[in-house]
Amino acid sequence: MRHSLWMVLALAGCGFDDFEKFLGDSGGPALDGSDSGAITSATDTGRTGGGEGEGEGEGEGDGCVDADADGFDTCSGDCDDTSASTFPGAAENEDRPSECMKDADGDGWGDAEATGVVVAGRDCDDTDPGMTPTDGDGDGVSTCAGDCDDADPRRAPGQTEVPFDDIDSDCDGDDGGFGTSAVGGGGYGISDFSTTTSTATVSSCASVYDLTITLNISHSYKGDLRVTLRGPSGVSVTLHDMTGSSGNDIIGTYSTSGGSLTPADSLAAFIGQPGSGTWTLEIYDGAGGDTGQLNSWVLDLICI
Repeated sequence: MRHSLWMVLALAGCGFDDFEKFLGDSGGPALDGSDSGAITSATDTGRTGGGEGEGEGEGEGDGCVDADADGFDTCSGDCDDTSASTFPGAAENEDRPSECMKDADGDGWGDAEATGVVVAGRDCDDTDPGMTPTDGDGDGVSTCAGDCDDADPRRAPGQTEVPFDDIDSDCDGDDGGFGTSAVGGGGYGISDFSTTTSTATVSSCASVYDLTITLNISHSYKGDLRVTLRGPSGVSVTLHDMTGSSGNDIIGTYSTSGGSLTPADSLAAFIGQPGSGTWTLEIYDGAGGDTGQLNSWVLDLICI
């Protein structure tokens, strides 16, 4: 048997507030007018209907987006939300936390090539974390400025190179030095009281580091001879100065680093001098009765 709405209202007017339980047992009408035996709460209905829509709209209505997931959205100063390496404070070593910079290699320095809305930093190569403006070894040169070993203050552009010591001191890509040779003319006769001259040309040698001259002179009385080597800069060194008396020939090597023959003057005078140009060998015969011949000579230089 269905109860009428007037019965519910009457019970409420009499102070009976548990009429839901009373009507539920007898199949009374719901307050929303349906045939359900339970009363539906208007408050519960509103909460259920609006929960999902509120969750979807959160964070989108204000227009702030963090598409690259770098922790900075477009409202927080991210000037390039397509790159996770570009955001305010990305280049911590630049000490400019409010600037939107790019640090793709993660070395703490901003990309110097950045343009547009991305602020340029000091990193000369943002693809290589080993290339930075930092001077790690305190030699006054960073890797961005050409320091090939920023952990060793002995190695940097401008350092004095010691050739062939297995250290590229000046960071030019080699161990400081290269060898070059020049062959002088031979087959020249040596006459009494005259000077025999022969030349050899070196094409490229900025500075002489080491020098060796190989001589082959035939003469029946080498005590008659004075042999001089003159460099392109005008510096000259006497190799043989009328010694050896009646001994024959001058055959062997003179060298700044040792040789089979001992020079009359030190060959060290040539060290540091320009090596490019014409070198001249002069042989003076200061006595009569014996003659000879310049057979050959070769100049070997190590240059830096």
